[in-house]
Amino acid sequence: MNQLVQSSIPAASEWEYMKDQAKTLVASGLLPRAIRTPEAAIVIMLKGKELGIPAMHAFSHIHVIEGKPTMSAELMLTMILSKCPDARVQYVQNDGEACLIEASRKAMGKTIFGFSKSDAAGAGLMQKDNWKKYTRAMLRARATSEMARSMFPDALCGVSYTPEEIGGEVEVTESGEIIVIAEKPSEPIQIDPMKKIFPDNAAAWAWLEKRMDLYRLSGDCRYQLRDRAVGMSVGELDQLAKKISEGHHP
Repeated sequence: MNQLVQSSIPAASEWEYMKDQAKTLVASGLLPRAIRTPEAAIVIMLKGKELGIPAMHAFSHIHVIEGKPTMSAELMLTMILSKCPDARVQYVQNDGEACLIEASRKAMGKTIFGFSKSDAAGAGLMQKDNWKKYTRAMLRARATSEMARSMFPDALCGVSYTPEEIGGEVEVTESGEIIVIAEKPSEPIQIDPMKKIFPDNAAAWAWLEKRMDLYRLSGDCRYQLRDRAVGMSVGELDQLAKKISEGHHP
């Protein structure tokens, strides 16, 4: 671990070189739209260095959302296959209704991970433009990230969520590539803690996703919470998330 930390911190001469690189690259206007400053570029370069990813590759697949590094589902899969030679990953279903992935490794048996259109609807995602137009790509990204952090966390080095999962604003190209266009939603996501009943809208579901991240809930626990959310009070919902995180399943 110490070697990993030390290798991610550049020497003074390399630091100056990275700053010059970052300024030039940002000024070129050719980096992804979400990378707007040399400082943001340097953060991504450093994280890429820590993960063993070349800078230009890191710019395309790593994004920092509200201070938390994230990576694309595509890069997650790349990290798994490159760092875990015993990994076996197979898409059982990959269409507009669901994405199911069967994964295994020596230390763990075969497990199926998935995310379906009904899961997305329950989480309030299907009302979003990307989910309506590019359902298959969005389902695949969610299923891949769930599989990656559940079975291969060592390959991700702590970068276990995609940008879209924790609030990054994304768009999907016609080829199915998910691109981050802003590191924060265009409008801040807020929920009034004084409201008694959890409202069934995009802002409320985004708030719930952040609470589940805070309590580090697993995929199964998240499904339980989403199923119970509508109609509960916000306070009760927060307490339930905390109890589930402590192993007290309802």
